[in-house]
Amino acid sequence: MLLNDCITKVKGIGSKRAELFNKLGIFSVADLLRFYPRQNAYIFLEQFVKLANLELGKKNISIVEVVSIQKKQSRYRLKYATLVVKDETGYAEVLLFATQIYRATQLKPGDKVLIIATASNKQGKILLNDAIIKNILDTQLQPGIFPTYSLVSGLSQTIIQKTISTVLKNYSSCVQESLPETILRKFALPDIHTSLNNIHFPANKKMLFNAQKRLIFEELFYIQFAFYNQQKQTNNRQVLSVQDSKLTNILLNKLPFKLTQDQQESWQAIKADLKSGKVMRRLLQGDVGSGKTIIALLTAVLNTQSSGQTVILAPTEVLALQHFNYFRELLAPFNINIELLVGNTKPNKRRQILSDLQNAQIDILIGTHAIFQPDVEFANLSLAIIDEQHRFGVQQRQCLFDKSHNAVHLLSMSATPIPRTLALALYGNLEISTIKTMPANRKPIKTLLYNEQMRHSVYQGAARQVSAGRQVYVVCPLIEESENATHNKNANDVYEELTTKYFSKNDCALLHGRMSSTEKEAIMLGFVNGTIKVLVSTTVIEVGINVPNACLIIIEGAEMFGLAQLHQLRGRVGRGEHQSYCALLINSNSNTDNSMQRLGLMVKYSDGFILAEQDLLLRGAGQLLGMQQHGFDDLLLANIIRDSDLLIAINNYLKQLEQETAFIKEISKLQQNSLINYKLASSLN
Repeated sequence: MLLNDCITKVKGIGSKRAELFNKLGIFSVADLLRFYPRQNAYIFLEQFVKLANLELGKKNISIVEVVSIQKKQSRYRLKYATLVVKDETGYAEVLLFATQIYRATQLKPGDKVLIIATASNKQGKILLNDAIIKNILDTQLQPGIFPTYSLVSGLSQTIIQKTISTVLKNYSSCVQESLPETILRKFALPDIHTSLNNIHFPANKKMLFNAQKRLIFEELFYIQFAFYNQQKQTNNRQVLSVQDSKLTNILLNKLPFKLTQDQQESWQAIKADLKSGKVMRRLLQGDVGSGKTIIALLTAVLNTQSSGQTVILAPTEVLALQHFNYFRELLAPFNINIELLVGNTKPNKRRQILSDLQNAQIDILIGTHAIFQPDVEFANLSLAIIDEQHRFGVQQRQCLFDKSHNAVHLLSMSATPIPRTLALALYGNLEISTIKTMPANRKPIKTLLYNEQMRHSVYQGAARQVSAGRQVYVVCPLIEESENATHNKNANDVYEELTTKYFSKNDCALLHGRMSSTEKEAIMLGFVNGTIKVLVSTTVIEVGINVPNACLIIIEGAEMFGLAQLHQLRGRVGRGEHQSYCALLINSNSNTDNSMQRLGLMVKYSDGFILAEQDLLLRGAGQLLGMQQHGFDDLLLANIIRDSDLLIAINNYLKQLEQETAFIKEISKLQQNSLINYKLASSLN
C-alpha cells in the first residue's frame, strides 16, 4: 500500500465514484487524507436530544424511529421526500432533497436511525432540515464532534466520512512523521498520526484544536523553511560593495520637486542597505502616486556607480515603456546606458541588447517577463527592482537571482500596502519602507458612483473636461463582447460609441493588451503629449501611467473589479494641479449587496492603506496579493492573517538555527514526508 495509490484501490470506490471524488481534486490516497473537513463547520453535539427538547435554529443529534416515507413533488416540479420520525416524546418531519431522497428509499418504517439536523417549528409542527441520517448499525451511538466536508452531487457526508475512515485505518502505517521531535516538543504539537485522526474525527475539542495547530504549523513552517534555504544560498554569494555616489545628489538637486519626508527616509534606508555589505531584501510600499519610481531610479543609479548592472521588472509593456522613457529623460545628461526588453522587441534589436548585456555595455535593463528567458544573461547583475511585486511569483524572482554569479539586491515595490505578516509569508525575512505622504499640491480625487441610467450625463461631463483642455481615461473590463458577460461594456463598443456620440476619432484612441508594442507606444506617446484627449482602454493602464493633465477616469462595469484594482485605476488621475474625478459606472443587472458594499468603500475612502485592509477582509489575502503565484492556493488549513503570531514565531525560530547544520539537514529530509504542502515547498525551492 502506498500513499500515491489511486483512490480506486480504496474499498467502496469504483470508477464512477472515483470520478466524483476527482471533481473535488481527490485522485490519490494522500489526497483523501488531506481532504480536511471544512474548518468552521464541525458539528459539536455533546448529547442526544429528545424530539420534544430540540433547540430551534441549531443542530441537534437524536435517535429516532422511522414512521413513514413519502416521495413528493412541489408545484414547481421540485422533487423531494418527507420522512416522519418519532421517539417517546413526540414526532417530527424531515425534509430531504437531491441525493438525500435516495437515502430515504433505503429506509423502512420501524428502522432506528441517528439523525443530525437543524430544527424549526412551523405552525406547531417540528421540521428537521439539512439532515444527516445514519443507521444505528453504522455508528457507535455516541455524541461527539462530526466533520462536514465539501461535497459534489452524488457524494454525501456519510460516503466521504466512511471512505476517509477506511483510509485512516488501512493506510496509517504509510504516513511518516514530517517534523523533527525537537520541534514537536518545543511548540507542543501532536504527532502526525494523532493529528490526522483528530482533524477528521476529533475525540474532543482539545484534540481538534491541537490537530489544527499542528497541521497549520507544518504548512507555515515549510513555507518559511523554503525562504530560509533560499536566503542561505544567497548569503553564500559575494555581495557587490556599493559606495556613495555624487551623481545621486546631483540628480536630487536637478529634480523639479523635493522628496517628501517619507521618500527621504526610504532613500536613506535603501542606501544603508546597499552599503552594509549584506544582501538587501526591501519592500518599498506606498499609495498610487506617492513617488516610488524616483526612489527606484536613485537606487539604480547608485548601483551603476559601483559598476553593477540593474534590472527593472514591470508587469506590463505599457508600464515598462513608461519607466524606460522616464529613466531615459532624467538620466540623459549622464553616461548611463538604458535599454528596454519586452516580448515584442524586434529580433535584431533583441540580439543587440543580449550582446550588450553580456558585455557590460548596458547599465540598466527595463523590461517585462521577457527578461526571464534563459538567453538573457548579465555580465554583472547586482540589483533587481520589481514594480508591482505581487504580479510576480517566488520562482520568477529566483530566476532573476540565478542570472548572476554574485548576490543580487532586491527592491520590491507595491502600491498595495502589505501587513508585516503577509510580507513575511510572501518573501520571508525582509525590511519594509512605507511612503504614506503624497507629493505637495495634490488635490484629493472625488469618487462618484453612477448606474447605467446616468451614463449619458457622465460622458457629457467627460466632453466638458476635454473642452476645458483636460484629458480622460475610460476603462472597460473586456476588450470585446463576451458570451459570458453580455451586460458589461467592452472597450471596442465603448470606443465606437464615444467616437460616434461624444468625441471625434482624432480625440479618441483605443488601447488594449492585444496590440503590438509599436501600437501601444504610439498611443501612449499621443496621450502623454496631449494629442489624444480620451483613452479608451482595458486594465493595461492599471499601473504606473503618469499623465498629470488627465483629470477624469470613468470605469465601466466597476462591479467587476476588486478594491485594490479600482484604487490602482483611480490613481491614474489626480497627478496634476487640477481637481480630478473617478466615475464608477455599474451595470444595473449586477447591483448586488457585495458589489455595492465594495464600491461604497471606494467612494468613502481615498487612502490605499485603509482600502487594502478592507479588501483583505472582503476577498482574502490570496486574491488581493496574487498568492496563487506563490503557492498559497495550496494552503489547506493555514490562514496567514489569522495565524500571524504563529508565522512570526516560526520565522524567529528559524533565525536561531543558522549554525545548526545537522538539524537543518534533518528538517530537509523530513520535509519530503509532508502530506500537506510537499508541492508548495517544492515550488518555492
